[in-house]
Amino acid sequence: MCFQCCVDVLLTTYLYVHCKGVPNRLSKVYEVEVLLCELFVHMSATPPSHSAATDLLTTTAFDYDAGTRCKYHEDNEVPMDYCALGKTKKNW
Repeated sequence: MCFQCCVDVLLTTYLYVHCKGVPNRLSKVYEVEVLLCELFVHMSATPPSHSAATDLLTTTAFDYDAGTRCKYHEDNEVPMDYCALGKTKKNW
């Protein structure tokens, strides 16, 4: 069975159970980063690189707010990814 067939079966089952007969209007499943790049192209804009698309999707303004990390990481401007306190505050 092909990948797309498996996805179709899963979506049909999900829609039947949770949406009671709403038709599947998805024609293709995209990786989120690829979808973002496709949207840029669709808008006639220069698409970001794959890594830039990942950064756009995973970075928030909260990552740069003062007082979101512990004093050590704030003072040394260590990224949020390396501060347990900052990650906890961000995801709480």
